[in-house]
Amino acid sequence: MVKSIMIVEWMVGGGQFLASANSVASDFSSSLAHEGQQMLVAMIEEMVAIGLEPVVPVDSRFTLAPVLGARLVPVENGVNFLACVRDLAQQADKILLIAPESQARLERLCEHVDSQKEKLISPNLEFIRLASDKSATAERLNQHGVQVPVGVRAEQWLATHSLSDFRLPAIVKPNDGAGSEGIIRVDDWSTFDFDLRTGEQWRLEVFVDGRAASVSVICSEDGKGHFCCPPTWQIFEQGTWAGCELVVDAGLSRRAKNLAMATIAALPATRGYVGIDMVLGNEAAEDFVIEVNPRLTSSFLKLREWVGSNIASRMFE
Repeated sequence: MVKSIMIVEWMVGGGQFLASANSVASDFSSSLAHEGQQMLVAMIEEMVAIGLEPVVPVDSRFTLAPVLGARLVPVENGVNFLACVRDLAQQADKILLIAPESQARLERLCEHVDSQKEKLISPNLEFIRLASDKSATAERLNQHGVQVPVGVRAEQWLATHSLSDFRLPAIVKPNDGAGSEGIIRVDDWSTFDFDLRTGEQWRLEVFVDGRAASVSVICSEDGKGHFCCPPTWQIFEQGTWAGCELVVDAGLSRRAKNLAMATIAALPATRGYVGIDMVLGNEAAEDFVIEVNPRLTSSFLKLREWVGSNIASRMFE
């Protein structure tokens, strides 16, 4: 019988200790940290509502408001964070990981609980490694007939072409990015002065016109019990996620769900919450998958109000 679940959210749970020994409290004001905190609290509430005790590591420099029914475990430094995650993973009945996939943070977190991987109710390591590489994901989806924007790794393109040869408008983004961080739209290469030959890996994509949407799928590893949440339109303000609203048009909703399920079918088997970002055009032939998020997404904050049932409970089915 499942009684406890360890929920690790990287940004406020102690992961920032690993980024820098001099990390300060202001890091908790970033959009990723803000969204991470909101998702963590919402998921704790969902788990408590179904009778589980969430056990949650929390960065000692951050104050997380107590949530009735949860046990908060203070984390004092980076070594303590990883040791705490491993220890709590052994003690808990189930494990849920939430982290940005950028800089291999989600992958690294999953590696530290790999000995307890049978307890995971979030995506597994194989799925995370693929979805964290946007170019590899796009190639796999394309091979399975799922439409993605024309794109290429920046270093590949620059090895044989000039940047100005890439079709405009274009999107430049981190190949392992999370959310909307680091994404640049380019309409004129002559005004683009960013150095793509840095150590970070970048991806170039042809911009596709349409409306940004997202579909969250609760996956079951046997592929038979996937639950597709209602599709949502994504709202951005100054390049940052600002919320979402339901796709009420039945035809557009059906198209979004079909594209999401085709995406899941093309990827390695996994379980747990996966978010598929897409652009819906004027017709189905103009619909594109933009990326796959192997983790809880901010859409969850609204979906839990709209679905009409406890989303977390479906992660155990």
